[in-house]
Amino acid sequence: MGLAMQGDMEKGKEVLAFHGRYINPLRRAGATPFIVDHEGKLQTGERHKDKTPFGSAYKAWASRSVLQFQFEEYREETSELDIRVRQTKANFGPKIDPIGVRLTFEEKKVSMGTYDLPDEELLEEESRPVKERILTALRLEGATNKQLQQITGATEGTVRNKLSELVAAGEVVGDGKRPTTYQLVSSSPEHSRGSDNDDTRKTTVSGLFAEPPGWLAKQIEMYHEDPDRQIHPLCAAVAATLGGPLRADEVRDEVERELGCREA
Repeated sequence: MGLAMQGDMEKGKEVLAFHGRYINPLRRAGATPFIVDHEGKLQTGERHKDKTPFGSAYKAWASRSVLQFQFEEYREETSELDIRVRQTKANFGPKIDPIGVRLTFEEKKVSMGTYDLPDEELLEEESRPVKERILTALRLEGATNKQLQQITGATEGTVRNKLSELVAAGEVVGDGKRPTTYQLVSSSPEHSRGSDNDDTRKTTVSGLFAEPPGWLAKQIEMYHEDPDRQIHPLCAAVAATLGGPLRADEVRDEVERELGCREA
């Protein structure tokens, strides 16, 4: 587009005039114009996914959909070029998840296919729900709210709200410290440590409460601080630890009975 315009790309008036003169007639004729443009050079502190076409913002505003092509890797031994295609604007629906595109160069032939992008490479992609990005990050290692903000690019309030939902659902547990480090219930050391006879692997609520592991003791402390609010997260964590199809409401009676026995 830079060469086609022959004008000042930083002036919105000239960008709109170019669209009105050359692009809109193609649309009226029933065609879908595919415009190729360039980004500005990546500056220190910038993220590639936040870059836009070089020049006036009207370049993107006048487009129905914007795709960004990001170089990933070139393997000389196989003549394969990997590119990440990211949709940064979509007027007629939700943005699609990034796609991995692989170009293979052979003599008198260029072939194109797709490849899967690992979940950990999609942590900052805004097309993915924040909750999914948090879970993906915690599969790698435990993290605090601030660390999850940096990893996912989400705001503090959004991360806090999603963590609360995940804790309530029994998928994530905090260590009770300040700042709190969160991790997946399934990967918590207290959930996986020990032999088959270890009490952390009890298969009943009463067995689990007989000698509660560290994570459960912390959950019980939080429950006593605010019973009405913490009873559901406690039950959800217990159900997730016992495994199977159990849900929080299915173990609640037993959990409350065990809590009553401890208080007595």
